[in-house]
Amino acid sequence: MSSVISMSAPFFLGKIIDVIYTNPTVDYSDNLTRLCLGLSGVFLCGAAANAIRVYLMQTSGQRIVNRLRTSLFSSILRQEVAFFDKTRTGELINRLSSDTALLGRSVTENLSDGLRAGAQASVGISMMFFVSPNLATFVLSLVPPVSIIAVIYGRYLRKLTKVTQDSLAQATQLAEERIGNVRTVRAFGKEITEIEKYASKVDYVMQLARKEAFARAGFFGATGLSGNLIVLSVLYKGGLLMGSAHMTMK
Repeated sequence: MSSVISMSAPFFLGKIIDVIYTNPTVDYSDNLTRLCLGLSGVFLCGAAANAIRVYLMQTSGQRIVNRLRTSLFSSILRQEVAFFDKTRTGELINRLSSDTALLGRSVTENLSDGLRAGAQASVGISMMFFVSPNLATFVLSLVPPVSIIAVIYGRYLRKLTKVTQDSLAQATQLAEERIGNVRTVRAFGKEITEIEKYASKVDYVMQLARKEAFARAGFFGATGLSGNLIVLSVLYKGGLLMGSAHMTMK
């Protein structure tokens, strides 16, 4: 409902413009009032649907994360002792805390946004073909190259995020071990050495975070640029179609 109402907003706004400019000499106040009141009701329904969607997804995400953490903790405790010898405690704690939350967001918020985007794309493509099949075909021909580049770049970002999470887990493991054995550290006078080790781990995580931020900045910048170029291409192609009488302003 939220997606359909959002995509239909330009259509209703166009109707308002038609009422205003179709015949300026006629009193259109009554029609304009009814249309605006009806459109306000439609927008109210869309806002309610959007709010319900966010609430359901947020609560579902928390329930998924809680169940996932319980299941993961239960699975960890059932492992053999040799598993704990080769797997660091900090890594397990990091998986149990931050990674479960990340997965919960992926299967709720991202899934919800993806489904909404899919619904909007379906409605938008249908409206495009209704307005002008030639222009719609031209626009859709621009989508595959952009999509392929976005998929490749997305995989790179996912790999970079995984490396950052692993490095953070190693830093957490180091801190946990040194704090848990602080008496031994002080007995050998290794406070400065351990601080330097932890600082190097944190600095490496910071380097990866900067690299990830730079990659995300480039991704969003390229996405905005491609979107604007596609809009410009649509206007250019639409102008050519209007000039050749293959499409009208209406």
